[in-house]
Amino acid sequence: MITLPQGPQFRKGKAAALFLILFVFIIYAAYLISVVDIYELTIILPIIIILSFIILDFQGIEIDKSKGLIRRYKVMLWVKYGKWYNIESFHSIYLDYETYNIKSVSFYSESNYSNEKNGHFIVKLLSSNINNIVLAEKHNYKEASIFANSVSTNLKIIINDNYKTRLQNSNSRRRG
Repeated sequence: MITLPQGPQFRKGKAAALFLILFVFIIYAAYLISVVDIYELTIILPIIIILSFIILDFQGIEIDKSKGLIRRYKVMLWVKYGKWYNIESFHSIYLDYETYNIKSVSFYSESNYSNEKNGHFIVKLLSSNINNIVLAEKHNYKEASIFANSVSTNLKIIINDNYKTRLQNSNSRRRG
């Protein structure tokens, strides 16, 4: 079994209000510890644990090579769940550079918000009949390429390195 944890996803950035509630509960629990109020603490701790799992939204990928299956999983209270797919349903590994915008707050601009363009290298398993699975997001090409080659070797699936192809095409146009 190969596990590729992707860590907490924070509900794709939509958990800010819940995080503030959790933060208040944590401060209240610290207060209860300081005044040694065990009764209320036994009520608050399970709430903190459940809210933590809801907010953090742990996700990842599991590959069962012996059965030829793969799944994108979520963790809820230490239990992983997600639908298994046959690895043969995926025809290639895709490597490319993707950009995305992040809203950021600026105290110096009149609108107070600005979009910052960011990017990363993304490695996906592609399928024509089910949703593609994002295996990794890396900040540099070398890491992404090494990872994609490793997955390709383990799963015996070809790599479509779109970034490298575009770069080579761009260089050949410049030369000639």
